[in-house]
Amino acid sequence: MYSDDMIHLKKLGIEEEKRLIVELKDKTLTLKLCSAYGETPVRELLSIIGSSDFLGVAINQGNAAQTYDVKIGDPVKVKLIV
Repeated sequence: MYSDDMIHLKKLGIEEEKRLIVELKDKTLTLKLCSAYGETPVRELLSIIGSSDFLGVAINQGNAAQTYDVKIGDPVKVKLIV
């Protein structure tokens, strides 16, 4: 993982409120792109573009890296739902 509780990916030029499909190991997740963690309930999964313009997959007040057992170098696929 890049830092504390986020799985960082390069920003893709997508807008907030869009939905993404993220594949982590054997999990396929459908996530809303949020502008703030508070847009989702506590312990809910979300995606967010951080201050460094990286796309993050996170759990509000949780740890996505630990929950999904993802480490630096693990392959991640991201698809925009249009």
